[in-house]
Amino acid sequence: MKKQLSLAVSIALGLAACGSSDSSSSPEPAPKYDWQIINLYAANQSDVAKSCVIYDNAIAEPQKVITASIALYGYNILFHNRDGSVIAKHTIKAADVPSTGIVTIDSANVPDGGYVSLEEVDGGIGGNADVYMFTVQKELLSDLVLNVRQPQIGASCFKGSQDLPVETVKGAAVSVLQEKNISYYQSSYGVDVDGHSISSHIPVKSELPAKKQVLVTAYENDNSGNATIMSHYGLIQSGYIYDSNNPGSIVARPLTSENLIYQPWASESNLSISQDSAIYMVSNQETYLWQSIFEDNQEFAIVDGSSTLQQWSAYFTGTETNYLWHYHSYMPLDGSNSAIVNVLPEMYDFNDIAITSSCSAETSADLCIDTDSFSTNDFDLQRTQVRSTATIGGRNFYQSIYAVPSAQQVLMNSSVAIMDPSENNRIEVGLTKSDNLTQALSYMMAESMNIQTAAKDSPIVPNFTDTNGSILTLAEKTAAHQTILGTNSTMVSNSKN
Repeated sequence: MKKQLSLAVSIALGLAACGSSDSSSSPEPAPKYDWQIINLYAANQSDVAKSCVIYDNAIAEPQKVITASIALYGYNILFHNRDGSVIAKHTIKAADVPSTGIVTIDSANVPDGGYVSLEEVDGGIGGNADVYMFTVQKELLSDLVLNVRQPQIGASCFKGSQDLPVETVKGAAVSVLQEKNISYYQSSYGVDVDGHSISSHIPVKSELPAKKQVLVTAYENDNSGNATIMSHYGLIQSGYIYDSNNPGSIVARPLTSENLIYQPWASESNLSISQDSAIYMVSNQETYLWQSIFEDNQEFAIVDGSSTLQQWSAYFTGTETNYLWHYHSYMPLDGSNSAIVNVLPEMYDFNDIAITSSCSAETSADLCIDTDSFSTNDFDLQRTQVRSTATIGGRNFYQSIYAVPSAQQVLMNSSVAIMDPSENNRIEVGLTKSDNLTQALSYMMAESMNIQTAAKDSPIVPNFTDTNGSILTLAEKTAAHQTILGTNSTMVSNSKN
């Protein structure tokens, strides 16, 4: 990836040199990026104004929702050299943040290979003055909405959409015409699935009245709860979803087997797949879980290219069995009936990873993460998180870094504390290979942020979660998921305490 970036820079310089001889021409200005800083918190929905954002229901407090205020204090924006040292003259203090909470980052102030960090210094979480840092390498900078954990007393709300998950009704159901030799009918209201052994009153995880179509797929077998042989399918209009406790007039809809084709798949011998592996289908901007994938069946069904159902993707997730790397793989399907092979780049033992001060001359960093557990040439993006302590007071020092892959990822210096690593520190590494780096990075960041614990103002940080990070609305998450389904992307992760 570093070679690719260097090549891109060389090409850009070459084009500039070969351009117009007009001495008045000037190079394109360096791009600028906006980081909107917010604070997530839980509130009664009735207390959230209509123009203020709602991200989700608050799971820990069922009567509340997750909203946000603009964040104006308790953090800094740091600019770093390639070695992680702070460029003081470009650092943006909270006192200089506009009332909008938007910090504009001029990439001209970041050296090539350098970084930008959101640094939060917080004495209100767990009773300690903790340091939380979220860092992005220059080459990966973009516009972001980022959370800080410190409550912003008296700040204005952050304005945005108020999408909430569907509030399902227990009696919601749909009926289809009975097909021969069918053992199981599955309903997919988006990615939320349910099912029934007979064709009437098939449960649907939807609201009432329903607002979108439900996908029904029928299977000839249901061995130990694993329905694998699909033979019929149908997208059924929302008006046919009814309340089975008060059914009124029920119209059973037909299914079809038209243009079904069966596609073989296989996994490399060092990979296990989990029950979350599945085929997804996107239709009319809605994502449906089409069919689950199980180890004991090496074939799945899709509809060939003559159908109006066009976008298909295989999603494999599980564990690399040699060194216990977790993985997620996305592969778009074209209906060619060619075999799909679930395979990872070669991974190595993660136990060698460590925080060290013996950084290479190339990085010249005070501290870095040293590992030989993967080949940097096999991946495009790297997420590194360290949970450590500071030299003064033993306070928490958490840091997440998004960068091009490196076997010696430098750690960023703080403006207020010095990291004091020990053998008890937690180190997490996530790696991504994708044919769409921009979308993969956005998805990787969003998947690494747990808004439920962030809004709860809890000192507990779930594993593989950023302490501060990128925040998306439910609609934005849906769009990001649909986009990643259309890419060839593989994401792996591992950790060490």
